[in-house]
Amino acid sequence: VVSVGARLLIRPFLRSARIGMAEELLAKRTRPIQMLVAYGVMLLAVDVLDLPLSFMGKFLPITLTCWLLLAFWAGHNLIDLGLELYNNRPGKGDRASIRDLMAPTLTLVLKAILVFIFGYWLISLLGNPDLLTQILAGMGIVGLAVSLAAQDAIKHFFGTLLLISEGPFKIGDRIV
Repeated sequence: VVSVGARLLIRPFLRSARIGMAEELLAKRTRPIQMLVAYGVMLLAVDVLDLPLSFMGKFLPITLTCWLLLAFWAGHNLIDLGLELYNNRPGKGDRASIRDLMAPTLTLVLKAILVFIFGYWLISLLGNPDLLTQILAGMGIVGLAVSLAAQDAIKHFFGTLLLISEGPFKIGDRIV
C-alpha cells in the first residue's frame, strides 16, 4: 500500500515537472521509505500487545537501532533521488553551470551530515555521552591534520570554482 501510494504521489510531480525517470529507479529509491513505514506500523502493533516490561526493556533498544538504520537508509536514498531529479531536469542544456558541478559535492556534504546525525543518535541510544565528546574531539584533530595536509588541493578546488563561476571559457574552447 505504501509503495503504490508513494508512486501515485510522486508520478504527477514528475510529469508536471517533465522529468523522465525509470519506474525501477523510482521504486528502488522509495523502497527504504516503504520499509520505514512498515516497520513503524509493526512497532505500533507490538505496542498494542502490551508485553511485559522485562521483554520491552530488551526489545526497545533493538527496535530503536533498527529504526535508526532504516531512517538512515531512507535519508541516503532520498538524497540520491534529489540528485537524480536534479540531473534529469528539463532544459538542462549542454553547458555545465556551477550548480551542476556543485550538486554532487552538496550531495556528499548532505550524506556526511546524515552520517553525523545517525552517529549522534546511535551514541545517545547507547547512553554514553562521554563517548560522544571523545569522538568529536578525535574528529577535530583528524580534521585539522587533513586540512593541513590538503592545503594545496583545497586551494586548487576553490580556484577551479572561481574559474567556473566567472566562465571565461566554455566547453569546446581551445586554450593555449
